Amino acid sequence: MFAVKKKLLSIILMLLVSTLATWAQPPDSTGMILVGGPAEDYGYGIDKTSDGGLIITGITASYGAGSWDVWLVKFSANDEKEWDQTLGGANIEMGRSVRETADRGYIIAGVSESYGEGGQDAYLVKTDDNGQVAWEMSYGGSEDDLANSVRQCPDGGYILVGRTKSWGSGGYDLLLLKTDDQGNEEWHQTFGGTANDYGYRVEVIPDSGYIVSGYTESFGSGKADLWLLKVDTNGEEIWSRTYGGSSNDFGGCVRILEGEGYIISGETHSYGSGKGDIWLIKTDTDGDILWDRTYGGSELDGGFPTIGATDGSYIISGWTKSDSQGEADILIIKTDEDGEEIWSKTYGGPGDDRALDIVELSDGGFVLTGYGKSNNDENYDTILIRLNEYGDAITGMGRITTTGEVLTYELSEPYPNPFNDQTRLTFTLPTTSKVDLAVYDIRGRLVAELTGKYYSAGQHTIGFKADNLASGVYFINMKSGNWVTTKKCTLLR
Repeated sequence: MFAVKKKLLSIILMLLVSTLATWAQPPDSTGMILVGGPAEDYGYGIDKTSDGGLIITGITASYGAGSWDVWLVKFSANDEKEWDQTLGGANIEMGRSVRETADRGYIIAGVSESYGEGGQDAYLVKTDDNGQVAWEMSYGGSEDDLANSVRQCPDGGYILVGRTKSWGSGGYDLLLLKTDDQGNEEWHQTFGGTANDYGYRVEVIPDSGYIVSGYTESFGSGKADLWLLKVDTNGEEIWSRTYGGSSNDFGGCVRILEGEGYIISGETHSYGSGKGDIWLIKTDTDGDILWDRTYGGSELDGGFPTIGATDGSYIISGWTKSDSQGEADILIIKTDEDGEEIWSKTYGGPGDDRALDIVELSDGGFVLTGYGKSNNDENYDTILIRLNEYGDAITGMGRITTTGEVLTYELSEPYPNPFNDQTRLTFTLPTTSKVDLAVYDIRGRLVAELTGKYYSAGQHTIGFKADNLASGVYFINMKSGNWVTTKKCTLLR
């Protein structure tokens, strides 16, 4: 009889351990890798690389020579950080767009306060495949100028778009600037009126010129209107279109649909159901609207980066305040070819998390970058999220420091163990998270709840005092979001 009970007890123990172990699944509610240091860091641009990895640019106040520097971070195909570089001088530099070049180096566009003639100048940096600077150039006059987007041209040179206060006719004018393969300016053009006008994205139209998106306060029907311009290879305007209503409407991204026209994303305050909605517009090759859609709830929702997926659908990345856990959450929307929503996903924590750029991968998935504040209560970090074709995060959540150290969810073994009265439990969090710690006996009954509150990113230790418990085996269960793990401890009286 004793042998039967002993065998039965062993079976129950194995089943309990097996059941608890199946809870330890990777997180899918956040899925964020947070890259940064002790100060603020932001991801602005991302591109996939020919070796299957990723390159991200942005700005960092944690590292570098100035108060803010361009930050260039290279990841492997497994989302492991391979290297990072800071670019800039003693003042402020910002990276806003990055692309791998034909020689497998990188081109970065942004803004510089350390170099050039004005308070801010448009900034262009070419690096090799390890992020070492090959050359850097600044463009502008005595006022403020910046670049928001860069693409390599068929002749090996570069086209960048941004804004200028040094040239043109208004407060700010849209700036389009062409260089050779060494960054030497070949020409620049300005577009705008008496008010402020901005350029956000440029794409190369093979053999015919460029398509540019932004917004204008000089033309159109509202305070600000989404703006689309087509220009020839010398930057001369072929046509321009404005889209919007009586309020503010902003354009951030344009993509070329081969043989069909263009897909444009932005943010509208004239249409939709909330304080601001994501806006998607499809046009023909002349910029005339074929259809438009808005997405969002009762609060503010915004989304600029959009890509055309290989299956004919569209992916929008941005942020939402209508359906968020914190101040704002990252929002990903997939639509069909007519702009009808197929699915939407949100990612974030109790802070402010936003997506600024996204790329499609060869397997049909996506990777986005942006910035987030859910990892702590003070500073923003650069975000990297890898998603499958259904928008589910497949990257485990972690926080990467400049040394490459990754902070992940972890519950250490209880210490001491075995124990006769009290033991200590140490756990690590990559981001501010709610932690539930509970104790179960050998029969799976809850015998103690140790905590159920939010903790900041980092390591924490709490005590487990077994005052009224009998000797035996107990299981410590930790749950944070969708991450769950269990540790075994033994109480000896």
